[in-house]
Parts: sequence; structure tokens; C-alpha cells
Amino acid sequence: MLFAPNAWSTPEGIPDAIDAELIVNEVAPQGRQSEIECRFHSRVGLLPDTRLTLGLPEDARVIGGTDHLDYPLADSESASFTARVVFTGKGYKEVRCVAASDSHFHRGAAAIQYLHIGPDRSTVGAHPFDPARPLSVVWPDGASVVRLPSEENYPVPHRDTPPPDAPIELAVGQTLADMTADAGQSSRRSVSMTVNGRFQFTQVANSSTLLSEVALVEIVDATDNNVLHSCYTSMQGYYSCGPFTLSGNAVRVRWSPYFSYLGDEFMVLNPEMGTDKKLDNTWSFTTGKIYAPMNGSYQIGTYIVDMNTPPQGTYVAFNLLKDILDVWRYIYNEAGVYESPVQTGGSAIVQYHWDYLHGYAVPTHYDFYDDRIYMDGSADGAGDRYVAAHEYGHAVMRYMYYPSYPNAVNCASHHIYSESSVGCAWSEGWAEFLAMLPRSDGLYRGHNVEAASWGYNDGHAWQNGPAVEGRVVGSLWDLLDNVADGYDQYSDGNIRRIWEIVHDDHPMTFQAFIDAWVARGYPVAGPANSLYQNTIQ
Repeated sequence: MLFAPNAWSTPEGIPDAIDAELIVNEVAPQGRQSEIECRFHSRVGLLPDTRLTLGLPEDARVIGGTDHLDYPLADSESASFTARVVFTGKGYKEVRCVAASDSHFHRGAAAIQYLHIGPDRSTVGAHPFDPARPLSVVWPDGASVVRLPSEENYPVPHRDTPPPDAPIELAVGQTLADMTADAGQSSRRSVSMTVNGRFQFTQVANSSTLLSEVALVEIVDATDNNVLHSCYTSMQGYYSCGPFTLSGNAVRVRWSPYFSYLGDEFMVLNPEMGTDKKLDNTWSFTTGKIYAPMNGSYQIGTYIVDMNTPPQGTYVAFNLLKDILDVWRYIYNEAGVYESPVQTGGSAIVQYHWDYLHGYAVPTHYDFYDDRIYMDGSADGAGDRYVAAHEYGHAVMRYMYYPSYPNAVNCASHHIYSESSVGCAWSEGWAEFLAMLPRSDGLYRGHNVEAASWGYNDGHAWQNGPAVEGRVVGSLWDLLDNVADGYDQYSDGNIRRIWEIVHDDHPMTFQAFIDAWVARGYPVAGPANSLYQNTIQ
């Protein structure tokens, strides 16, 4: 019997709401019956609407027992189920026991185990990364150079360990045609150098679109992996790191989805590397060796991380960072800089699992207790560019309200168009509103909140009133935007008044927000019509 503990931990001193355990009672060869048990334990009181699930790959089928359980866990109560599973394919398989309770601050937990299924014998063990595919590198002269795949393209597990050498190395300024065998073969005296270039990544929604974002750049000594210099890219992806002194003969360049400013910290963690909040566990990408034959400034061209760049999911991590920083920047530029001291939306730690093929990673949610955004790779997770921004909206509210939070009852299965509760509608409507801010089209995940007035139906018949999150986000949007439609003829033009109320007064419902608006002496007649446009009277 093999045991996998809860793989998602919480910071010291903060209680975990649910513990998850995965027990492999028996692992059998391909085509034969294995037995997997999932155990869960609640530690924070009643958790209604809790769904317990066994996540399996596509080539696995359950032939006995069950792969899920809907169970309202009480305080200190345990629940478990067992599944008899047949794996029809061979190779490495990831299995998960997942618990999700949307009604309790979107709480979730998971235990993970890897199995290697063979035709004659199966084992339990760690998952190796898949072989890399070639990486295209665009150099300043426009020539396309294909660097052969090698293990060095994977994240460095420990930053005090140098990455392995590449089978083929390309010196700065060389092409494959004029590469010589003696490039960098001898040790060199210390040189002073600066590395310049550009870093981009493809968009999740459209692989032909290239994106850029502020990201951490580190120049590391290729011999001992020590960081020689660090800098950030610009929002357009350009960077110039240096000057720094190199005693060896080559460096590597590493990019990480990390940013820190004004005390706020943003990072996207790869749980395959670790779940502790530290730079070593981020989704990083590292180049091959770049040789430095003399003092000077080195242009290494544009590196593009796409869906084929190993490890799988790296490009998604940079997309997630961009989606969140777009919201952070909007708050900072449109509201925060006008306050004294300057106000921001706060930090965001994202834990992203790349498994977008099967969708059985820990469900996408924001965890109130450990202040962390969990993202899976499904169409309702990292596959949708609104979702990370939405979850960051919950983090922003916690940052402002802590330790209080709206009472989000009836929120286990909520929709933008349906009634839940005034607490749920306020917290979800706020998160949807923030996710819309960097875009000016009035859309949220295909729903046009600008058009959603009385009797609106976009394939879903929208319900009315302040317990409907779409009505809340529509009201906030109409207070902000400058588009006159129907009863809505009002515009604040910016989010400063909205931000000040939420930041300072901590309303727990949309009605409390309206009360604070009136108490502050803000305009009433125009905003009242904007709210009526959104069925709130």
C-alpha cells in the first residue's frame, strides 16, 4: 500500500480546510485491475456542496467502486471511497484525489501520485518530463536558428546546481553554418558584459499572437549557475542586463514569471518543482550557453516561448502573469496613484498545473485561507484569459477586507445570469468587474454586460436584482463607462470613487456599496438610472 499526502500545503499558522490522501492499495499491469482509495478530512466546520473526485487520465476506466462522492463534510469528519481502475495504455500516469468546496471560500485540496503502467509490471514513482521539441530562436539579422532539444531546456530544480550542457552550443553572433568546434573551449579571463534581447510568448487563445509582459531576467554563470545580474523586461519584452563581470567563459539567460513592486509580489509556481513561495519553484525557462569572448554588449535576439517549449505549460504561466498584472496596473494607474500613500491591488501567488488535456488538476479557484490562486489548464481555467484576472479580483478583495469577507452563500454553483445571494453576487460581481477593466468592450467571457438590461436573454434568461452577479458587474461597469445606453446616461470616467468605497468602507453587499456611495455625497440621480438599467432599484 502506497500513500500520497496532500500536495497543496498552506503557510505556517493557517489551518487547512480539507486534507486529501491518496492510497494505492494495488497497482497492476496494463489492462488489469488496480485499486485506488481517496480519503478526505474536514478541519474547519461544515463544508456543504463538497465534491470528492478521483482524477484519472483518458486511458483509464473505472470498473468497480466509484470515482466521485458528493458529501457535506462536517467539522473533523472524514469521508473516503475506493475505485477499481484499469489502465488500457502504458507509460506514466498521474492520478489525483481532489476535494472542492465552492461554498467555503472556494476551498480545495488534492493528493497526487504517479504510476508507471507496464505490460508485465507496474510501479509507483515520480513523473519524468517528456522529451523536448526543437526551440526556434529569432536572431537580430532575422535568421531562424533551430537549437537541438536538450535537458537544459527544463527548469533548474535547484539553483545551486548548474544545468547540464547542451549537445550543441551556439556562440553569440554565430550561425550553424560557421559554428566551429573550438567555440568557448578554453577558459578566459574576466570580462565585463551586458546581455540585451527580447522575450516573448504565444497567447493561449491564439498561438499566432505574440505577447510580452514584465518578467524577471537572470543572467547566470554557466559553470556554477550563480546569478551574476538580474533585471526586468519592459512591457514590450525588451531588456538590457548588465554590466556584470564574468570570470568563466559563458552565461545562460533565465526568464521567470515573477515581478515585485511597491511591496507587491507576483509569481506563477510550478507544483512539479515545489509549492513553497520562492523563485526556485516558478515556471522558468533557461537558454543554452552564450559564450563571451571579450568585453562588450551582447545582443542575443528574441526568444519566443510557445506551446512546444518544454516543460509543457511554460508559455501558459507567462500568460497568467500578464492577465493578473493587466488588472494590477489598471488599479494602480487609474486609482492607486491618486491616493496617499499609493494604493495597489496587492500580491498574487498563482499555483498553476499544466494538465490542460485531462482537466483533473486541483480545480481553478482562489483560496481565502492561504491567499493563493490555483489554476488548472482546462477551458474554465488557464484556457480562458478572464479567469486568472477574476481569481485575482477575489485576492484584491481579501487584501482590502481581511480578515472579513462577504458571506458568499449559495455560491457553490453560480452563474453570471442567475440569482445566488447578495454576498455571492457582490464578491463574484466585483471579481468579474476587475477582470473586465483592462478591456473596454463590456464583455465578460462572452457575456455582454453592457447590453444586459430588463428581459435580457443571450441564450440564458438573466434574472434581476442585486443577488445576480451579472447585474452587479453591469451596474459597476455603467458607473464607470462613457457609453450611454438606455436608462444609463451617466459616467464617472474612472474607478476612483468605486475603488475608494471598496478599499475604505468594505461593503459586504452591493446595497452596502450604494449606501456608502450616497453617504459620501457622490451624485445620485444619474447613477440611480445606471443601476435601473441593470434591474437594480
